[in-house]
Amino acid sequence: MANYSDMNEVEEVLSQPIKSSILTRWERKARERSKLDGDKYGSDDGNPERQDENRPDNKRSNSLLRETILKGGGSKILSYRNKAPKPSEAHHSKLRVLYASNRENVRVRKKFRYVNGTPERILDAPDLIDDYYINVLSWSSQDTLAVGLGSCIYLWDAKTGSINSLYEAENEDDIVTAVKFMNGGTHLAVGTTSKDVQIWDVSQQKKMRSMKGHRARVGSLAWNNHILSSGSRDSTIFNHDVRVANHHIHTYTDCGLEWSPDGTQLASGGNDNMCNIWNMTDATAVHTFHHSAAVKALAWNPTQKSVLATGAGTADRHIRFFNTASGKLVNMVDT
Repeated sequence: MANYSDMNEVEEVLSQPIKSSILTRWERKARERSKLDGDKYGSDDGNPERQDENRPDNKRSNSLLRETILKGGGSKILSYRNKAPKPSEAHHSKLRVLYASNRENVRVRKKFRYVNGTPERILDAPDLIDDYYINVLSWSSQDTLAVGLGSCIYLWDAKTGSINSLYEAENEDDIVTAVKFMNGGTHLAVGTTSKDVQIWDVSQQKKMRSMKGHRARVGSLAWNNHILSSGSRDSTIFNHDVRVANHHIHTYTDCGLEWSPDGTQLASGGNDNMCNIWNMTDATAVHTFHHSAAVKALAWNPTQKSVLATGAGTADRHIRFFNTASGKLVNMVDT
């Protein structure tokens, strides 16, 4: 059994701090913090690397390095004073081609014009005849709407909202079948079942002239300056020069009429499922476009010359776009 003095020596040894060359985690943290503080304040104390730099042999080696590599200058090896050189033009060109090809593959969403489905104004139209082959609506350049209702014609002023009666036939069976304003909006052409074509002065509400020649009702009218074209159910089209007494200039076949904006071509459509293109100087059609139903709707492009849109009946179900200069079909849309 150990004596009491030996136990005291053991306790004295254990109570002394442990001396070890291995640093504890807390000692390493403290030394790293002291190094950071020394770098921050420019102190070389406790930093062996900076102490080594101040040694004479290190100073000599640094001076030799400065003289051989930096040629005695005091600048650094890595300098940010000069800008990086510009890339070559070939590098830019390749990127341009790459980006341009990518832009071509990107799909651009088409923007469609919004059309309001709610009517702005509703007008009563009693005695409006349900007939596919008549045209009883025409809007003038002076913002006046002419409507044929039975044997009467009414004028509605869109600016004031007033309604005036322009024409009323003596015979109730003489039905208005076509109305068309002149370009200036001062005169209105009227076609009826009595086979004649009338011209009315809108401001004076007075009939200026009545022109005969058709053998059936007049169902379509179209103005080209002083030339008035009328299409009848007798499958003939008359061009009337309203300035002279002998007003018949040319006679064509078919009905459903629309002059081109420049006044050089006349488009006609009829129930023979064809649309014909006429010139003023020719007695025969220069182009004929076939459809699957009677051609009623005709509209020229106001901004692009010689482009015509046509619409036929329910058996056709297409809107067609034609180039009347070449006589070719440009596009076709299923409705």
